[in-house]
Amino acid sequence: MLSKLKLLVLVCFFIPSLVLAQSVSCKSGACIPIMLQSISPLNEVKLNSAADNLLNKDAFPKGDRKAARKLNEDALKQLNAGNVQPAIALLKQAVETDPSDVEISSNYGFALLKSGNYAAAQNSLSKTLELNPRRTSTWLPLAEAYAGSGQAQIAKQAGLIAFFYSTDKDKAQAYYLKQSQEQSIAPIKAMYASLVGDIGNQQVGTSTAPAIQAPKAAPAPAPVTQAPSQPSQQRFNNQTTALCGLGIMVFKKDNNFASKVIATAQNPDASKEMMINMVDLFDLNTQTGLKKLMMQAQPACKAVGVDLLQ
Repeated sequence: MLSKLKLLVLVCFFIPSLVLAQSVSCKSGACIPIMLQSISPLNEVKLNSAADNLLNKDAFPKGDRKAARKLNEDALKQLNAGNVQPAIALLKQAVETDPSDVEISSNYGFALLKSGNYAAAQNSLSKTLELNPRRTSTWLPLAEAYAGSGQAQIAKQAGLIAFFYSTDKDKAQAYYLKQSQEQSIAPIKAMYASLVGDIGNQQVGTSTAPAIQAPKAAPAPAPVTQAPSQPSQQRFNNQTTALCGLGIMVFKKDNNFASKVIATAQNPDASKEMMINMVDLFDLNTQTGLKKLMMQAQPACKAVGVDLLQ
């Protein structure tokens, strides 16, 4: 009887307390070190608890989004042309015009990184994380800024967080591998090489990450002499539907739609109908990023008889 009572106390009091103990209480920038410490070895509860506390959108008032986006567009043209300092000036103005725009804020930090001002990039990108603590495209340049300033261990931790929150692990792995081979700045190149090793050995915040392998050249497509068999066509329909549908889900964050995608992927006969519904549900002309995604998916979708861009 006594042993059962001890077990009951353990289950009812100790275990819930242990879970609660992993949650953290921090404010703004103080949460970033906690997230860095929680990624390897992974403590997902602590990592996400710190991320929740880091989120502080109310500190960034909304401004003139249209004017800020125009400045951002002009800045990216300068950046792509190699004119880093003019890009920084435009992005600084864009951030001041609309402090709440996470993309512009992230671009400003990225431009500072490209200028070699690693300290300023760290400060800027750390503030950007308060707008979205789980944004891979903020964590990764922050990791490079840490690496560039000689903080190798922190840089790797930030790179692992970027990978952990990535919605496309295969794409992230390919990018890390490419940077480990082609990056021109030695400490940043070393950071990517270390990340490739950790991810390849599954020493990262995921239990399912496959080892990174060098990309193989795609074989030349064989000429089509006959229609694929019905099972092959069904599998193709399933994959196309799932990819297009999940892409829209990412942009719209529509969980109900995600459920429909999963259901459709299990029912090949509904594939064509689902793709038609996707066009009806969303106005592609007003969703620039979504339209770009659909243009990439267009060849595959047309192959099953649906023109997504009509």
